[in-house]
Amino acid sequence: MQILLALVREGEARLSAPDRRFSSIGACVRKLYIRGNGYESRRFSSFQTPPIVKRICWVIQHSLPNLHILDWSRTFFLTQDDITCILKSPVKHLYLHGPTFEKSCLDIEKLPSAALETVSVDLCSNSSEEDCAFSGFVTHLVRSSANTLREFVFESAAPGISGAFADDIRFPKFRSVVLKSVLDHDCLLQTLLGESTCIRSLTAWSLDPIIRQFLASRGYIATLQAFHWISEFTSDCEPFFNFIEANPQLTTLELTDPLPSSLLDIHLLPTLKKEFHNLTSLRIIWGCDNIPQESLKLIASIQTLKNLALSAASPSQWHRMAWKIDHDSLLTALKPLCHLERLTLMADTYSSDCKHSLLSSEPSSYYFTQALPEEVSISDYINKEEMSVYHNMDVSNIDAVLALRDKLYGLAWERWHCNRMATIASRYAENHPDLRWIFVGQLPFVVVDGCPLLDAKSRDSVGSTIYVKWRLQA
Repeated sequence: MQILLALVREGEARLSAPDRRFSSIGACVRKLYIRGNGYESRRFSSFQTPPIVKRICWVIQHSLPNLHILDWSRTFFLTQDDITCILKSPVKHLYLHGPTFEKSCLDIEKLPSAALETVSVDLCSNSSEEDCAFSGFVTHLVRSSANTLREFVFESAAPGISGAFADDIRFPKFRSVVLKSVLDHDCLLQTLLGESTCIRSLTAWSLDPIIRQFLASRGYIATLQAFHWISEFTSDCEPFFNFIEANPQLTTLELTDPLPSSLLDIHLLPTLKKEFHNLTSLRIIWGCDNIPQESLKLIASIQTLKNLALSAASPSQWHRMAWKIDHDSLLTALKPLCHLERLTLMADTYSSDCKHSLLSSEPSSYYFTQALPEEVSISDYINKEEMSVYHNMDVSNIDAVLALRDKLYGLAWERWHCNRMATIASRYAENHPDLRWIFVGQLPFVVVDGCPLLDAKSRDSVGSTIYVKWRLQA
Protein backbone atom coordinates (compact mmCIF):
# COMPACT_ATOMS: atom_id res chain seq x y z
CA MET A 1 0.00 0.00 0.00
CA GLN A 2 2.89 2.39 0.74
CA ILE A 3 4.27 1.88 -2.76
CA LEU A 4 0.83 2.57 -4.24
CA LEU A 5 0.53 5.81 -2.26
CA ALA A 6 4.01 6.84 -3.38
CA LEU A 7 3.01 6.22 -7.00
CA VAL A 8 -0.12 8.33 -6.51
CA ARG A 9 2.03 11.21 -5.26
CA GLU A 10 4.36 10.79 -8.24
CA GLY A 11 1.40 10.91 -10.61
CA GLU A 12 0.11 14.08 -9.00
CA ALA A 13 3.58 15.63 -9.33
CA ARG A 14 3.71 14.73 -13.02
CA LEU A 15 0.31 16.35 -13.60
CA SER A 16 1.32 19.55 -11.80
CA ALA A 17 4.68 19.81 -13.61
CA PRO A 18 4.49 17.80 -16.84
CA ASP A 19 7.76 19.22 -18.22
CA ARG A 20 9.75 18.47 -15.10
CA ARG A 21 12.17 15.54 -15.22
CA PHE A 22 12.82 13.66 -11.99
CA SER A 23 13.75 10.17 -10.84
CA SER A 24 10.85 8.05 -9.69
CA ILE A 25 9.66 4.57 -8.83
CA GLY A 26 7.00 4.62 -11.54
CA ALA A 27 9.48 5.25 -14.34
CA CYS A 28 11.15 1.91 -13.53
CA VAL A 29 7.98 -0.16 -13.98
CA ARG A 30 7.63 -1.89 -17.36
CA LYS A 31 5.51 -4.87 -16.31
CA LEU A 32 2.57 -4.76 -13.91
CA TYR A 33 0.87 -7.91 -12.64
CA ILE A 34 -2.40 -7.55 -10.73
CA ARG A 35 -3.43 -10.67 -8.85
CA GLY A 36 -4.80 -10.03 -5.34
CA ASN A 37 -6.13 -12.54 -2.83
CA GLY A 38 -9.85 -12.13 -3.48
CA TYR A 39 -10.55 -10.38 -0.16
CA GLU A 40 -11.32 -7.01 -1.72
CA SER A 41 -13.60 -8.50 -4.37
CA ARG A 42 -15.67 -10.32 -1.71
CA ARG A 43 -16.21 -7.11 0.26
CA PHE A 44 -18.01 -5.38 -2.58
CA SER A 45 -21.08 -6.19 -4.65
CA SER A 46 -20.75 -7.31 -8.26
CA PHE A 47 -21.30 -3.74 -9.50
CA GLN A 48 -18.96 -1.93 -7.12
CA THR A 49 -15.33 -1.11 -7.72
CA PRO A 50 -13.08 -1.27 -4.63
CA PRO A 51 -11.31 2.05 -3.96
CA ILE A 52 -7.91 0.40 -4.29
CA VAL A 53 -8.80 -0.78 -7.82
CA LYS A 54 -9.78 2.74 -8.88
CA ARG A 55 -6.51 4.01 -7.42
CA ILE A 56 -4.53 1.36 -9.32
CA CYS A 57 -6.23 2.34 -12.59
CA TRP A 58 -5.40 6.00 -11.95
CA VAL A 59 -1.75 5.10 -11.25
CA ILE A 60 -1.58 3.03 -14.45
CA GLN A 61 -2.42 6.12 -16.50
CA HIS A 62 -0.59 8.86 -14.62
CA SER A 63 2.33 7.33 -12.69
CA LEU A 64 3.85 4.65 -14.93
CA PRO A 65 5.24 6.41 -18.04
CA ASN A 66 7.18 3.35 -19.25
CA LEU A 67 4.58 0.66 -18.56
CA HIS A 68 4.73 -1.86 -21.40
CA ILE A 69 2.82 -4.92 -20.15
CA LEU A 70 -0.35 -5.00 -18.03
CA ASP A 71 -1.44 -8.45 -16.85
CA TRP A 72 -4.67 -8.23 -14.83
CA SER A 73 -5.98 -11.56 -13.53
CA ARG A 74 -8.47 -10.62 -10.86
CA THR A 75 -12.27 -10.40 -10.81
CA PHE A 76 -13.33 -6.80 -10.22
CA PHE A 77 -16.06 -4.61 -11.66
CA LEU A 78 -14.52 -1.87 -13.81
CA THR A 79 -16.23 1.40 -14.68
CA GLN A 80 -15.94 3.54 -17.80
CA ASP A 81 -13.37 5.74 -16.05
CA ASP A 82 -11.27 2.73 -14.99
CA ILE A 83 -11.11 1.36 -18.52
CA THR A 84 -10.37 4.83 -19.88
CA CYS A 85 -7.38 5.09 -17.55
CA ILE A 86 -6.05 1.76 -18.81
CA LEU A 87 -6.49 2.68 -22.48
CA LYS A 88 -4.86 6.09 -22.01
CA SER A 89 -1.80 4.51 -20.40
CA PRO A 90 1.37 3.64 -22.40
CA VAL A 91 0.54 -0.10 -22.20
CA LYS A 92 1.30 -2.04 -25.40
CA HIS A 93 0.50 -5.59 -24.27
CA LEU A 94 -2.85 -5.90 -22.49
CA TYR A 95 -3.96 -9.07 -20.67
CA LEU A 96 -7.34 -8.69 -18.95
CA HIS A 97 -8.51 -11.96 -17.40
CA GLY A 98 -11.27 -11.61 -14.86
CA PRO A 99 -12.57 -8.00 -14.75
CA THR A 100 -16.20 -7.44 -15.64
CA PHE A 101 -18.61 -4.63 -16.49
CA GLU A 102 -22.21 -4.33 -17.65
CA LYS A 103 -23.47 -2.74 -20.84
CA SER A 104 -25.24 0.15 -19.09
CA CYS A 105 -21.95 1.24 -17.46
CA LEU A 106 -19.92 1.24 -20.65
CA ASP A 107 -20.19 3.62 -23.58
CA ILE A 108 -17.96 2.09 -26.25
CA GLU A 109 -18.10 5.16 -28.49
CA LYS A 110 -16.59 7.34 -25.77
CA LEU A 111 -13.66 5.03 -25.04
CA PRO A 112 -10.27 6.34 -26.20
CA SER A 113 -8.50 4.60 -29.04
CA ALA A 114 -5.83 2.08 -28.23
CA ALA A 115 -2.50 1.33 -29.90
CA LEU A 116 -1.93 -2.15 -28.53
CA GLU A 117 0.42 -4.81 -29.84
CA THR A 118 -1.17 -7.67 -27.86
CA VAL A 119 -4.83 -8.10 -26.94
CA SER A 120 -5.70 -10.94 -24.57
CA VAL A 121 -9.09 -10.47 -22.92
CA ASP A 122 -11.19 -12.98 -20.99
CA LEU A 123 -13.83 -11.09 -19.06
CA CYS A 124 -16.41 -12.50 -16.67
CA SER A 125 -19.88 -12.62 -18.21
CA ASN A 126 -23.14 -13.72 -16.59
CA SER A 127 -25.76 -12.46 -19.04
CA SER A 128 -26.42 -11.69 -22.69
CA GLU A 129 -26.08 -7.96 -21.95
CA GLU A 130 -22.63 -8.53 -20.47
CA ASP A 131 -21.76 -10.66 -23.51
CA CYS A 132 -22.74 -7.77 -25.74
CA ALA A 133 -20.66 -5.31 -23.72
CA PHE A 134 -17.72 -7.70 -23.76
CA SER A 135 -17.91 -8.16 -27.54
CA GLY A 136 -18.14 -4.43 -28.11
CA PHE A 137 -15.17 -3.79 -25.86
CA VAL A 138 -12.96 -6.40 -27.55
CA THR A 139 -14.01 -5.16 -30.99
CA HIS A 140 -13.05 -1.62 -29.96
CA LEU A 141 -9.64 -2.77 -28.70
CA VAL A 142 -8.87 -4.74 -31.84
CA ARG A 143 -10.10 -2.26 -34.42
CA SER A 144 -8.59 0.82 -32.77
CA SER A 145 -5.27 -1.06 -32.58
CA ALA A 146 -5.41 -2.22 -36.20
CA ASN A 147 -2.17 -0.50 -37.22
CA THR A 148 -0.14 -1.86 -34.28
CA LEU A 149 -1.76 -5.20 -33.34
CA ARG A 150 0.64 -8.15 -33.52
CA GLU A 151 -1.00 -10.83 -31.36
CA PHE A 152 -4.59 -11.71 -30.50
CA VAL A 153 -5.45 -14.23 -27.78
CA PHE A 154 -8.97 -15.59 -28.17
CA GLU A 155 -10.12 -17.19 -24.91
CA SER A 156 -13.83 -16.42 -24.57
CA ALA A 157 -16.74 -17.24 -26.80
CA ALA A 158 -18.96 -14.20 -26.44
CA PRO A 159 -21.04 -13.58 -29.59
CA GLY A 160 -20.13 -10.80 -31.97
CA ILE A 161 -16.36 -10.85 -31.52
CA SER A 162 -15.81 -12.04 -35.08
CA GLY A 163 -16.85 -8.54 -36.21
CA ALA A 164 -13.59 -7.21 -34.80
CA PHE A 165 -11.75 -8.74 -37.76
CA ALA A 166 -14.17 -7.76 -40.51
CA ASP A 167 -12.94 -7.39 -44.08
CA ASP A 168 -13.22 -3.60 -44.03
CA ILE A 169 -10.09 -3.16 -41.91
CA ARG A 170 -6.48 -4.28 -42.35
CA PHE A 171 -3.95 -5.40 -39.75
CA PRO A 172 -0.53 -4.84 -41.36
CA LYS A 173 1.50 -6.09 -38.35
CA PHE A 174 -0.77 -8.95 -37.27
CA ARG A 175 1.46 -12.03 -36.85
CA SER A 176 0.28 -14.22 -33.95
CA VAL A 177 -3.00 -15.90 -32.96
CA VAL A 178 -3.80 -17.91 -29.82
CA LEU A 179 -7.05 -19.89 -30.04
CA LYS A 180 -8.48 -21.49 -26.91
CA SER A 181 -12.23 -21.57 -27.43
CA VAL A 182 -14.13 -20.39 -30.50
CA LEU A 183 -17.29 -22.52 -30.18
CA ASP A 184 -19.67 -21.10 -32.82
CA HIS A 185 -17.12 -18.62 -34.19
CA ASP A 186 -16.09 -20.73 -37.17
CA CYS A 187 -16.29 -17.60 -39.34
CA LEU A 188 -13.66 -16.01 -37.09
CA LEU A 189 -11.26 -18.83 -37.92
CA GLN A 190 -11.77 -18.21 -41.60
CA THR A 191 -11.15 -14.50 -41.08
CA LEU A 192 -7.98 -14.99 -39.05
CA LEU A 193 -6.58 -18.02 -40.88
CA GLY A 194 -8.07 -17.69 -44.35
CA GLU A 195 -6.23 -17.47 -47.64
CA SER A 196 -5.15 -13.87 -47.06
CA THR A 197 -3.67 -14.47 -43.60
CA CYS A 198 -0.14 -13.31 -42.80
CA ILE A 199 0.24 -14.91 -39.38
CA ARG A 200 3.58 -16.39 -38.42
CA SER A 201 2.67 -18.04 -35.11
CA LEU A 202 -0.42 -20.09 -34.20
CA THR A 203 -1.30 -21.57 -30.81
CA ALA A 204 -4.33 -23.86 -30.66
CA TRP A 205 -6.09 -25.82 -27.91
CA SER A 206 -7.29 -29.25 -28.97
CA LEU A 207 -10.46 -29.44 -26.85
CA ASP A 208 -12.53 -27.15 -29.09
CA PRO A 209 -14.26 -29.22 -31.82
CA ILE A 210 -14.50 -26.22 -34.18
CA ILE A 211 -10.73 -25.69 -34.00
CA ARG A 212 -10.09 -29.39 -34.66
CA GLN A 213 -12.49 -29.44 -37.61
CA PHE A 214 -11.02 -26.29 -39.13
CA LEU A 215 -7.37 -27.32 -38.82
CA ALA A 216 -8.07 -30.79 -40.23
CA SER A 217 -8.87 -29.24 -43.61
CA ARG A 218 -7.08 -25.86 -43.47
CA GLY A 219 -3.92 -27.13 -45.14
CA TYR A 220 -0.86 -25.07 -46.03
CA ILE A 221 -0.35 -21.55 -44.61
CA ALA A 222 2.56 -19.99 -46.47
CA THR A 223 3.56 -17.45 -43.80
CA LEU A 224 3.26 -19.76 -40.79
CA GLN A 225 6.57 -20.37 -39.01
CA ALA A 226 5.59 -21.56 -35.52
CA PHE A 227 2.81 -23.90 -34.35
CA HIS A 228 2.09 -24.50 -30.66
CA TRP A 229 -0.31 -27.37 -29.96
CA ILE A 230 -1.84 -27.53 -26.48
CA SER A 231 -3.21 -31.06 -26.62
CA GLU A 232 -4.78 -31.31 -23.12
CA PHE A 233 -4.55 -35.11 -23.34
CA THR A 234 -7.04 -35.25 -26.19
CA SER A 235 -7.66 -38.55 -27.96
CA ASP A 236 -8.46 -36.92 -31.31
CA CYS A 237 -5.02 -36.01 -32.63
CA GLU A 238 -5.55 -36.64 -36.33
CA PRO A 239 -6.71 -33.09 -37.24
CA PHE A 240 -3.55 -31.63 -35.72
CA PHE A 241 -1.27 -34.18 -37.36
CA ASN A 242 -2.94 -33.37 -40.68
CA PHE A 243 -2.33 -29.67 -40.15
CA ILE A 244 1.30 -30.19 -39.16
CA GLU A 245 1.98 -32.44 -42.16
CA ALA A 246 0.49 -29.79 -44.47
CA ASN A 247 2.99 -27.19 -43.23
CA PRO A 248 6.52 -28.59 -43.67
CA GLN A 249 7.92 -25.04 -43.78
CA LEU A 250 7.55 -24.70 -39.97
CA THR A 251 10.64 -23.63 -38.05
CA THR A 252 9.12 -24.11 -34.57
CA LEU A 253 6.84 -26.91 -33.36
CA GLU A 254 5.68 -27.21 -29.75
CA LEU A 255 3.55 -30.01 -28.28
CA THR A 256 2.88 -28.91 -24.72
CA ASP A 257 1.29 -32.05 -23.24
CA PRO A 258 2.14 -35.78 -23.23
CA LEU A 259 1.08 -37.76 -26.30
CA PRO A 260 1.13 -41.54 -26.80
CA SER A 261 4.42 -42.90 -28.04
CA SER A 262 2.65 -44.79 -30.83
CA LEU A 263 1.26 -41.57 -32.31
CA LEU A 264 4.56 -39.74 -32.09
CA ASP A 265 6.71 -42.56 -33.44
CA ILE A 266 4.39 -43.63 -36.25
CA HIS A 267 2.75 -40.39 -37.41
CA LEU A 268 4.78 -37.36 -36.36
CA LEU A 269 8.51 -38.05 -36.10
CA PRO A 270 8.91 -39.87 -39.45
CA THR A 271 7.19 -36.92 -41.14
CA LEU A 272 9.46 -34.41 -39.41
CA LYS A 273 12.50 -36.41 -40.45
CA LYS A 274 11.53 -36.64 -44.12
CA GLU A 275 9.85 -33.32 -44.90
CA PHE A 276 10.64 -30.63 -42.29
CA HIS A 277 13.93 -29.29 -43.58
CA ASN A 278 13.62 -25.87 -41.87
CA LEU A 279 12.72 -27.07 -38.36
CA THR A 280 15.01 -25.46 -35.78
CA SER A 281 12.91 -25.64 -32.56
CA LEU A 282 11.07 -28.72 -31.30
CA ARG A 283 9.29 -29.55 -28.06
CA ILE A 284 7.79 -33.02 -27.49
CA ILE A 285 6.54 -34.89 -24.40
CA TRP A 286 6.04 -38.65 -24.51
CA GLY A 287 3.08 -40.02 -22.57
CA CYS A 288 5.11 -42.88 -21.07
CA ASP A 289 7.83 -43.39 -18.47
CA ASN A 290 10.77 -43.02 -20.86
CA ILE A 291 11.52 -41.86 -24.39
CA PRO A 292 12.00 -44.86 -26.71
CA GLN A 293 15.43 -45.14 -28.29
CA GLU A 294 13.91 -45.28 -31.77
CA SER A 295 12.22 -41.95 -31.10
CA LEU A 296 15.51 -40.39 -30.06
CA LYS A 297 17.16 -41.68 -33.22
CA LEU A 298 14.46 -40.05 -35.33
CA ILE A 299 14.92 -36.74 -33.51
CA ALA A 300 18.69 -36.95 -33.88
CA SER A 301 18.23 -37.30 -37.63
CA ILE A 302 16.69 -33.79 -37.84
CA GLN A 303 20.01 -32.06 -38.40
CA THR A 304 18.54 -28.54 -38.52
CA LEU A 305 17.51 -28.56 -34.84
CA LYS A 306 19.03 -25.80 -32.70
CA ASN A 307 16.48 -25.73 -29.88
CA LEU A 308 15.17 -28.96 -28.35
CA ALA A 309 12.88 -29.61 -25.37
CA LEU A 310 12.14 -33.17 -24.27
CA SER A 311 10.28 -34.95 -21.50
CA ALA A 312 8.43 -38.15 -20.72
CA ALA A 313 5.60 -38.79 -18.28
CA SER A 314 2.30 -40.59 -18.22
CA PRO A 315 -0.65 -38.14 -18.25
CA SER A 316 -1.37 -38.87 -14.58
CA GLN A 317 2.25 -38.06 -13.64
CA TRP A 318 2.83 -35.05 -15.88
CA HIS A 319 2.40 -32.44 -13.14
CA ARG A 320 5.00 -34.24 -11.03
CA MET A 321 8.71 -34.67 -11.67
CA ALA A 322 8.49 -38.26 -12.89
CA TRP A 323 10.92 -38.69 -15.79
CA LYS A 324 13.75 -40.85 -14.43
CA ILE A 325 16.18 -39.71 -17.04
CA ASP A 326 19.04 -41.81 -18.42
CA HIS A 327 21.67 -39.27 -19.41
CA ASP A 328 24.06 -41.85 -20.83
CA SER A 329 21.50 -43.06 -23.36
CA LEU A 330 20.34 -39.53 -24.13
CA LEU A 331 23.87 -38.26 -24.74
CA THR A 332 24.59 -41.11 -27.12
CA ALA A 333 21.32 -40.75 -29.01
CA LEU A 334 21.50 -36.96 -29.44
CA LYS A 335 25.17 -36.87 -30.44
CA PRO A 336 24.37 -36.31 -34.17
CA LEU A 337 22.69 -32.95 -33.39
CA CYS A 338 25.83 -30.95 -34.09
CA HIS A 339 24.04 -27.57 -34.33
CA LEU A 340 22.15 -27.79 -31.01
CA GLU A 341 22.27 -24.48 -29.09
CA ARG A 342 19.54 -24.87 -26.45
CA LEU A 343 18.47 -28.06 -24.67
CA THR A 344 15.56 -28.23 -22.22
CA LEU A 345 15.04 -31.44 -20.25
CA MET A 346 11.70 -31.00 -18.50
CA ALA A 347 10.43 -32.83 -15.39
CA ASP A 348 13.60 -34.92 -15.12
CA THR A 349 14.16 -36.58 -11.77
CA TYR A 350 16.65 -38.87 -10.09
CA SER A 351 16.85 -41.70 -7.58
CA SER A 352 17.66 -40.69 -4.04
CA ASP A 353 20.66 -42.41 -2.48
CA CYS A 354 19.38 -41.82 1.03
CA LYS A 355 18.46 -45.05 2.85
CA HIS A 356 16.45 -43.43 5.65
CA SER A 357 13.33 -45.50 6.35
CA LEU A 358 11.09 -42.43 6.64
CA LEU A 359 12.13 -40.90 3.32
CA SER A 360 10.74 -42.03 -0.01
CA SER A 361 13.30 -43.30 -2.49
CA GLU A 362 10.91 -42.91 -5.43
CA PRO A 363 12.32 -40.72 -8.22
CA SER A 364 9.17 -38.56 -8.20
CA SER A 365 10.02 -37.58 -4.59
CA TYR A 366 13.58 -36.50 -5.33
CA TYR A 367 12.91 -32.74 -5.24
CA PHE A 368 10.58 -33.00 -2.24
CA THR A 369 12.70 -35.12 0.09
CA GLN A 370 15.91 -33.24 -0.79
CA ALA A 371 17.97 -36.03 0.75
CA LEU A 372 21.75 -35.85 0.62
CA PRO A 373 23.57 -39.12 -0.10
CA GLU A 374 24.94 -40.79 3.01
CA GLU A 375 28.54 -40.17 1.96
CA VAL A 376 27.94 -36.41 1.61
CA SER A 377 28.39 -34.20 4.65
CA ILE A 378 26.33 -31.05 5.09
CA SER A 379 29.51 -29.24 6.13
CA ASP A 380 30.87 -29.72 2.60
CA TYR A 381 28.27 -27.25 1.28
CA ILE A 382 27.78 -24.83 4.21
CA ASN A 383 30.45 -22.19 4.79
CA LYS A 384 31.90 -21.27 8.17
CA GLU A 385 29.88 -18.07 8.54
CA GLU A 386 26.59 -19.88 7.93
CA MET A 387 27.54 -22.67 10.31
CA SER A 388 28.63 -20.23 13.03
CA VAL A 389 25.19 -18.61 13.01
CA TYR A 390 23.71 -22.02 13.74
CA HIS A 391 26.19 -22.86 16.52
CA ASN A 392 25.76 -19.48 18.21
CA MET A 393 21.97 -19.61 18.41
CA ASP A 394 20.17 -19.55 21.73
CA VAL A 395 19.35 -23.22 22.36
CA SER A 396 16.40 -22.25 24.51
CA ASN A 397 14.55 -21.18 21.36
CA ILE A 398 14.28 -24.71 20.05
CA ASP A 399 11.82 -23.85 17.25
CA ALA A 400 14.19 -21.28 15.76
CA VAL A 401 17.12 -23.68 16.05
CA LEU A 402 15.25 -26.46 14.25
CA ALA A 403 14.00 -24.07 11.56
CA LEU A 404 17.53 -22.84 10.86
CA ARG A 405 18.85 -26.40 10.83
CA ASP A 406 16.28 -27.38 8.22
CA LYS A 407 17.05 -24.26 6.20
CA LEU A 408 20.79 -25.00 6.20
CA TYR A 409 20.17 -28.61 5.23
CA GLY A 410 17.97 -27.47 2.33
CA LEU A 411 20.63 -24.96 1.28
CA ALA A 412 23.29 -27.68 1.35
CA TRP A 413 21.12 -29.96 -0.76
CA GLU A 414 20.46 -27.19 -3.28
CA ARG A 415 24.18 -26.53 -3.67
CA TRP A 416 24.99 -30.24 -3.94
CA HIS A 417 22.23 -30.70 -6.51
CA CYS A 418 23.46 -27.68 -8.48
CA ASN A 419 26.99 -29.11 -8.60
CA ARG A 420 25.61 -32.46 -9.71
CA MET A 421 23.61 -30.85 -12.52
CA ALA A 422 26.54 -28.68 -13.57
CA THR A 423 28.59 -31.86 -14.04
CA ILE A 424 25.82 -33.33 -16.19
CA ALA A 425 25.48 -30.08 -18.15
CA SER A 426 29.21 -30.13 -18.90
CA ARG A 427 28.79 -33.55 -20.53
CA TYR A 428 26.15 -32.12 -22.87
CA ALA A 429 28.36 -29.12 -23.59
CA GLU A 430 31.13 -31.50 -24.59
CA ASN A 431 28.67 -33.56 -26.64
CA HIS A 432 27.31 -30.50 -28.51
CA PRO A 433 29.99 -27.87 -29.29
CA ASP A 434 27.42 -25.18 -30.19
CA LEU A 435 25.42 -25.57 -26.95
CA ARG A 436 24.79 -22.18 -25.30
CA TRP A 437 22.05 -22.96 -22.76
CA ILE A 438 20.70 -26.05 -20.99
CA PHE A 439 17.90 -26.69 -18.50
CA VAL A 440 18.47 -29.84 -16.46
CA GLY A 441 17.45 -30.87 -12.95
CA GLN A 442 15.09 -27.88 -12.87
CA LEU A 443 18.10 -25.57 -13.12
CA PRO A 444 19.10 -23.30 -16.03
CA PHE A 445 22.73 -23.12 -17.10
CA VAL A 446 24.40 -20.84 -19.60
CA VAL A 447 27.38 -22.43 -21.32
CA VAL A 448 30.43 -20.17 -21.64
CA ASP A 449 33.50 -21.59 -23.39
CA GLY A 450 32.20 -25.08 -22.76
CA CYS A 451 31.70 -24.46 -19.03
CA PRO A 452 28.12 -24.45 -17.61
CA LEU A 453 27.33 -21.59 -15.22
CA LEU A 454 24.08 -21.24 -13.29
CA ASP A 455 21.92 -18.77 -15.21
CA ALA A 456 20.76 -16.55 -12.35
CA LYS A 457 18.85 -14.26 -14.73
CA SER A 458 16.55 -17.14 -15.65
CA ARG A 459 15.39 -17.80 -12.09
CA ASP A 460 11.74 -17.14 -11.38
CA SER A 461 10.41 -14.08 -9.56
CA VAL A 462 10.76 -15.49 -6.03
CA GLY A 463 14.32 -16.71 -6.58
CA SER A 464 13.45 -20.39 -6.68
CA THR A 465 14.54 -22.77 -9.40
CA ILE A 466 12.91 -25.98 -8.25
CA TYR A 467 9.53 -26.79 -9.87
CA VAL A 468 9.86 -23.98 -12.44
CA LYS A 469 8.20 -24.69 -15.81
CA TRP A 470 10.19 -23.39 -18.76
CA ARG A 471 8.66 -22.53 -22.08
CA LEU A 472 10.55 -23.31 -25.24
CA GLN A 473 12.01 -20.14 -26.74
CA ALA A 474 12.50 -19.84 -30.47
